[in-house]
Amino acid sequence: MLAFGSLSEKFWDFYERFYEWLFRIKPVGPPGEGTLRWGLTHYRGSGITLEGGIKIKKGEVVGELHTDNKMIRELRKKIQDPVSFYVEVLRRTRLSLRELAKMANSDPRLLKVKAFRGTTLLHEGAKRLGFEVFPMETKTKEVWETRVQYFFLQKYLEEGFEKKKKKALVSRRIWLSREKLMRLYGDHPT
Repeated sequence: MLAFGSLSEKFWDFYERFYEWLFRIKPVGPPGEGTLRWGLTHYRGSGITLEGGIKIKKGEVVGELHTDNKMIRELRKKIQDPVSFYVEVLRRTRLSLRELAKMANSDPRLLKVKAFRGTTLLHEGAKRLGFEVFPMETKTKEVWETRVQYFFLQKYLEEGFEKKKKKALVSRRIWLSREKLMRLYGDHPT
């Protein structure tokens, strides 16, 4: 059983809807099916070079990826077995990335985006999906993002999220270039 009571669920549902509205976050693919949501943002960090020599400069528009926490929560309620749950999340994430590849080639807002980024504690899993992993831009941001993401992991995924894991995992910035997205998840992945 999840640690979320109905009042807490309503508050976080409101917060997520407000955040989606404020930052124009949209689902990747049909709502409720994939694990990812997306938005656009201007990159504010110092320049970064991704695999293949792709350079992202300060001020460039990049795609920003977010987890669909409500979908994850609903899925967790349906699938009690942790292994089955994680397998399903992985399957849906791959489907989301395939859908994102289609959107990147057809949605006018995404045609000039050179890369997509996100923030996660689960960066080892993201690496297996093709993402590159980088430290957060500042120590303050790392500490803040790590705390926020632990909160969501505890609420959405596991009631007894081990405290020693809390010390071992630190939020990281993950990046996936458009080129690599197409290569791994486009119509004809290699």
